[in-house]
Amino acid sequence: MNTSKISFAGVVGRLSAVYGGTYMLDKPVDEIVTEAGKLVGVRSGTDVARCNQVICDPTYAQDLCRKVGQVRRRVLSAQLTPLPIGH
Repeated sequence: MNTSKISFAGVVGRLSAVYGGTYMLDKPVDEIVTEAGKLVGVRSGTDVARCNQVICDPTYAQDLCRKVGQVRRRVLSAQLTPLPIGH
């Protein structure tokens, strides 16, 4: 198996199909559909894909998201040459 041609999107798409999910690529998101304040699907044009979970960038649903924490990142720098001893 040539693993260099396996993409993350392809793996997620296959798993989605196996477990009965819907994976939409290159479709414009017109609206995240809610009823009584609860997520029920995503509308693209006249099609509505009904679901109970949407994974997307928060900019698609700013009014439905709230900040609950903060991400801290640490940068580690490695020196490839040995440090001089005794100086």
